[in-house]
Amino acid sequence: ATSFLLVAIPALGFAFGMYWWQKAAEVSIDPAKMGGRNSFLTTEVMRNVQTISMRVSDGATAFLFAEYKYMFVFIAGFGSLLYFMLGTSMASPTSGEKPVDAPWVNAFLSLVAFVMGAGTSVVAGWIGMRIAVFCNSRTAVRATEGADEGDSGAGFAAAFEMAFRGGITMGFCLTCLGIFSLFATVKLCQGYFGTSQEMAPQLYECVAAFGLG
Repeated sequence: ATSFLLVAIPALGFAFGMYWWQKAAEVSIDPAKMGGRNSFLTTEVMRNVQTISMRVSDGATAFLFAEYKYMFVFIAGFGSLLYFMLGTSMASPTSGEKPVDAPWVNAFLSLVAFVMGAGTSVVAGWIGMRIAVFCNSRTAVRATEGADEGDSGAGFAAAFEMAFRGGITMGFCLTCLGIFSLFATVKLCQGYFGTSQEMAPQLYECVAAFGLG
């Protein structure tokens, strides 16, 4: 039952986030659809909004790919160091430390958990950036609502609603991704350690590397 909930709840949360993504997508930045909606959103302005949005998106994508190149090098280097140090430490326990049956297997599972955590961070960064870039231009468009009537409050409310929808999408998607990835890491390690209380400390010592990633 617990395993089912730990899969079902993140799935529902992710679906809820995607629902708000679709709600945010109802605001178009297509000049043909939004041009002339009010005196501020002329066709020319909407073309500029669309162009700026595309360039920001391209820049964000280029930044992420450049960042990921360095991250993958770091993950490989630090992961190797982590594996070696943990394996060496557990193979030669100090006085008072409980020895483990297969120190290098434990070290490898810690490495797997670290990579799972790092991979989750990479995916979360990508999702977060895409949502932010997607919503910023639409927030600007909605901020013009009520401008023709001199009602600045309507623009503030509409822009806040748009930004809030983006925040809901990002918050639910990233949180549910983290929960599901952590659950998958625990189940992966349980495949080796089993579910006995005796092995639980070693299991969660390995899973702790997920947070490091």
